[in-house]
Amino acid sequence: MPATPPTSPLASVRGAAAPPVRQRVFDHERIWRLEPEAFAAAARLLAEHERPHRPTVVVAIARGGVPLGQALGRLLGVPVVTITLRHNHDDGLKVEATGCVDIVECAGLQQVASGSRVLVADDICGTGATLDVLAPLLRQHLRPAGVRTVVLCRNAASCDLQEGAGPDAWVFDTRDWVVFPWNDPAGAATEPLTAPAGVRTRQRAC
Repeated sequence: MPATPPTSPLASVRGAAAPPVRQRVFDHERIWRLEPEAFAAAARLLAEHERPHRPTVVVAIARGGVPLGQALGRLLGVPVVTITLRHNHDDGLKVEATGCVDIVECAGLQQVASGSRVLVADDICGTGATLDVLAPLLRQHLRPAGVRTVVLCRNAASCDLQEGAGPDAWVFDTRDWVVFPWNDPAGAATEPLTAPAGVRTRQRAC
């Protein structure tokens, strides 16, 4: 009988319940566009900010977090693994958050050794639901030495998250939809996000 392939300790987790649903904030004034040059600058800022924390592996949340995760892995010289989560089942503009996060694919976590210093990367923190589900599961099942989370953008809906929730660091605070270089065209007029000036943290809140 063929051997059963090893499974991730998170493989049985599906449809993880998030905290009560909060909705992202949209002022409906514009659609932001992140240019490739601004993305590269933001990735460099985040890498330098996280370097003192000495991450040993980057966990990139597919699909939006993969470009950032790959950039951070390259800049920090550490391996990158990918996990696929689904929060919103539709990438359409201004789709409301569901509050339910599905862990779709997590086989890459088998490559993360116990005691690793994990850096989680995603493109945007809209309501905090994705990070709020993933980070505690990583701590519980992987027994890491530490877990930190970074994103490119944080929506204003995440401004009042309690300590320990949401990202540890990000670059842009936004109150409208953001189109990233890897997204399909918006089909409407967009405005470029200004070049990043620095990294924002919980100590530098909204």
